[in-house]
Amino acid sequence: MSLQATIERLIDIFLPPDLQCINCQRYCQLNDWQLCADCLTQLEPVDFELPAEQYQMRRLLTCYYYDDFAQKMVYAHKEGKGRYYAKLFAAMLAEKLTEVALSVDAISWVPTTRVKITRRGADHAGDIATELAKLLNVPRLSLLTAKQQQSDQKKLSKQARIANRQDAFSCNRQIEAGLRVLLIDDVITTGATISSAARAILLANRHCQLFGAAVFYTANKRK
Repeated sequence: MSLQATIERLIDIFLPPDLQCINCQRYCQLNDWQLCADCLTQLEPVDFELPAEQYQMRRLLTCYYYDDFAQKMVYAHKEGKGRYYAKLFAAMLAEKLTEVALSVDAISWVPTTRVKITRRGADHAGDIATELAKLLNVPRLSLLTAKQQQSDQKKLSKQARIANRQDAFSCNRQIEAGLRVLLIDDVITTGATISSAARAILLANRHCQLFGAAVFYTANKRK
């Protein structure tokens, strides 16, 4: 065994991973999400619901503002192979649902394209949906397929983002009428993406009850 492997083994024995902040990697006292106090205080809660009707849903919830700190976590989840963030983001969503007393029958998610799944090795929102379904003890439903995106959303204006996401998804499954489905994503900016996803689901399942939730919200903060 190499010296590096020996050191890592000793660290695992004397400083187990469940004592390590999953974000900053420090060993210290943690909360239930396995975050240290310093990281936890950097998260700013969103204290209002978005106008759900505007996004084709019955309710639309978000947990925290998408600031620089949140961006680093999302980047680590999507690009840095930090798959453990899926459990953290799912726990945040589960707490939000409890806070607003919203119960659902199933979890679905806004998928990314096959190209991005191949590059990243996973569908990041699908990972969050998997963990959230476990926490809530409800089924995880794969309802949507993402069509190939024409332009990178990050480089577009608000109106261009909305236009770029029109008909961006197709719904590939019929579900029971009246089923309460929660559609999740990691970040809402203009709402164009989750709105397009919701529209696709409702076109194929007009009698389902569709709710939405995202971990982070990027719009201007309310006074």
